[in-house]
Amino acid sequence: MRKLQLILPLFILLSCGESKDSDGIVYVQNMRLYSEFDLAVELDSELQAFSKERTRELDSLMMALENLTMQLERMEEIPTETYQSYNDLRNSVMYREKNYEEELVGLTQKYDQQIWERINGFTKTFAEENDYDMILGASGDGSLMYAKDTLDVTDELILFCNNNYNGIE
Repeated sequence: MRKLQLILPLFILLSCGESKDSDGIVYVQNMRLYSEFDLAVELDSELQAFSKERTRELDSLMMALENLTMQLERMEEIPTETYQSYNDLRNSVMYREKNYEEELVGLTQKYDQQIWERINGFTKTFAEENDYDMILGASGDGSLMYAKDTLDVTDELILFCNNNYNGIE
C-alpha cells in the first residue's frame, strides 16, 4: 500500500506530460519551505536561546562538580558529609542533563508541529487561490524523483506563507 501511495502521485505527474493539465500539478521543496518560513526562523531562534540558557546552567553545575572532584582527589580521607555533597551534586547534574534533553526534544516536536500546521494551512489556501489540483512535496527521500523546474513553486509558496504569517496581503 505504501508503494502505491508513493508511485501514484508520480504516475499522475508523469502521465500529464506537456498537457494543459500539468498546470494543476506543481511541487515544492519541503525543507526549503520549512527552513525559510518566518515562523520556523522565529521558533528556531527561541529554541537556540533555550538551549544556550540550559547549556550555561549545565556548564556551571559541571564546573562545580569538577572542582569538588578535584578536591576529593586531593584528600586522603573523605568525610561522609563531603562525599554525600559530591553524590548529591553529581545526581543533580545527571538529572538536569536528562531533564534538559527531554525538554529540548519536546519543545522541538511542539515547534515542528506548529510550523507544519501553519504551512499546511497556507499551502491549502495557496493551492486554492492558484487553482492547483495538487502540490507535491519534494523531500529528497525518493517520493518525487523528478519534475521540471517550471513546476517548482517553492519560492512562491515561501513568499505566500511568510506574507500570510506576517499579515501582509
